[in-house]
Amino acid sequence: MSKGVKKFMKLFAKNLKESRGPGRFQANGIDIVCVHCQHDLFEQGQAQLNTALLS
Repeated sequence: MSKGVKKFMKLFAKNLKESRGPGRFQANGIDIVCVHCQHDLFEQGQAQLNTALLS
């Protein structure tokens, strides 16, 4: 592989990893901020809430 291709692939991989990392979110145009620590970067995730009504 040529030097230019290696450099491009390394940069592409870095940008892809960063784009999938923590991000800023909004709800109805309002920035979401943690009420505890005031940070505004969050990772998107999923959770299943098991309750008696919804299980």
